[in-house]
Amino acid sequence: MFLLFLVSTASMAKVNSDLEQLYNMVLKDFGQPGADSVLRWQRMLGDLSLLPNLEKVEKINDFFTQTLDYGMDKSVYGKNDYWASLGETLAISQGDCEDFAIAKYVSLRLAGISDSNLRLMYVKAKTANAKDSVYESHIVLAYYDETDSEPYILDSLIADVKPVSQRTDLKLIYSFNKEGLWLGEQQKYYSNSTERLSSWSHVLAKIEQQGIML
Repeated sequence: MFLLFLVSTASMAKVNSDLEQLYNMVLKDFGQPGADSVLRWQRMLGDLSLLPNLEKVEKINDFFTQTLDYGMDKSVYGKNDYWASLGETLAISQGDCEDFAIAKYVSLRLAGISDSNLRLMYVKAKTANAKDSVYESHIVLAYYDETDSEPYILDSLIADVKPVSQRTDLKLIYSFNKEGLWLGEQQKYYSNSTERLSSWSHVLAKIEQQGIML
């Protein structure tokens, strides 16, 4: 089957092979509707190949905002806490905050954005109905246009991509990507995020089993 996807010429064969495996596994586990979601996602990525990075970020954020419904782990997976792979999220078309963040993170990596420019952020978020002193646990994705610049926040609860300075409702606790973990307000760096975050390690393993090597 021909799969539409455009990245650098050097990685074309590898990425096409990976995404065909993802498609076949989703087809097997979730049926044709889930596999069709994978193809729609893939076509979206193919349209991004020549865009600047920030436009890629906005397009990928818009895709998941428009195609996914927000659903809590208990209602979607029957578990209190479950980190879904990209394939699961695409197939079910639902997810909670970390599922949105993981799906966007993987998509941006495949769109050619370096891991050093991306971090998932565990934050405390003040919800619209919360009192001033009440914050809830939440996960968002941060994109750094430069590695030391102010990040842009991709959020499952807010459609627009905004610089972190405009997200005064968020309090950062820690952040992480595939290569590292940063703790506390001073963002102390640790080199191995997967050893310290078991849910992150497990979901990365699932993503690799589905054919995506980040």
